[in-house]
Amino acid sequence: MKPPRLGDAILGVGYLVLIGVFLFVAMAAYNKTFVKTTDIKLTTGTIGNALQDGSDVSSTVCRSAPSRASAPHPVARS
Repeated sequence: MKPPRLGDAILGVGYLVLIGVFLFVAMAAYNKTFVKTTDIKLTTGTIGNALQDGSDVSSTVCRSAPSRASAPHPVARS
């Protein structure tokens, strides 16, 4: 039986490091570390801005992806 070579040990450590990097990137992607977000604060007035029954806002600070500008929808007039 041959004794383990230094090259085999380095290759084994390299594979373990590669697995560790893969797991780190997988967890970072799951936690959305690479997604840019913008913090917004929702403030409402007292009249005319009440939520309907069944509406819910989980907190006053919401995390949101950057919004895309869109054209307003045309209003049909008869």
